[in-house]
Amino acid sequence: MKTLLTLLAMSLVLITTTTSNIANAQRNPVPKPKPITGSEQIEIKQSERDFKINSNFRTQYNPVRTKTGTVFFSSTSTSTVYDLQSNGVPQQIWQDPITPANVHAVFMYSHVPGFTTRGCAYLFSNDFGASWTYLGEVPATGRSGFPAISGFISGAAVIANHSNTNGTSTHTKINYDQGAGFGVFTEIDPGTTGEGDPIWARVLALPNNNILFTSSISGAFYTYTNKATNLSPPGIFSGYQTYPGDQSEAYSLALAPNGTVGHAFIGSDLEDPNDVFLPVICRRRINMDSQTENLGLECYH
Repeated sequence: MKTLLTLLAMSLVLITTTTSNIANAQRNPVPKPKPITGSEQIEIKQSERDFKINSNFRTQYNPVRTKTGTVFFSSTSTSTVYDLQSNGVPQQIWQDPITPANVHAVFMYSHVPGFTTRGCAYLFSNDFGASWTYLGEVPATGRSGFPAISGFISGAAVIANHSNTNGTSTHTKINYDQGAGFGVFTEIDPGTTGEGDPIWARVLALPNNNILFTSSISGAFYTYTNKATNLSPPGIFSGYQTYPGDQSEAYSLALAPNGTVGHAFIGSDLEDPNDVFLPVICRRRINMDSQTENLGLECYH
């Protein structure tokens, strides 16, 4: 009996200690690192200024065998000293679901220490990624960064990033190609907001040739959705609408086969810190029970 009481006492101590540790951890969350915008001023040493890229060098990786197959790596013709790509999960590859051999990719790159000439390289593959063709920067002028890619039913790529083209402030702009792998992009500009310049875009091309995207403002509690409804330059947009999401790519968009759009995001530190949301953005009415009908629905037609 004495042994049993001792075990029970030890169990209570362990449970109390574990519960207390969990509670303390929840009350003292790990601080989030400051997001990177790409506009930070970096002190460049002379040895770094003198650094030259060997454009002929190609990193080689051995194939990786998995339980279901083998992963092969292929080199591209582009080089960079800029290795940051995203504050969140990169959206830099789009495989055409209708023509899966066509794969599109975009990434930030720069050949200059300090990254004053940073741009976004666009590459295209028509053999499932076995080989790649570099088709230029998107946009072709200005300084750009933090790209995201999607594509139309036609197979043409759609790229969103933030840039200062045409002498504007650095903010989110959209570029769409004229066809699959053409590399002939047209820019449309949604402008800015009264609160500042939205950057860090995520983009989704819709079946009706509209373009849905979400962006946020650095250092502020503003995150937005917007939609391009007419692609003739400079473009016609539905306008920026705020939602309680966190900044710096803490959000994602996806399209289901039935036309429903999913929009997942982390809550803003101002309202719902560290909470994750999945509202439904739909293109047609969804049947729901009477208690939740229309709750959290935002429909695009």
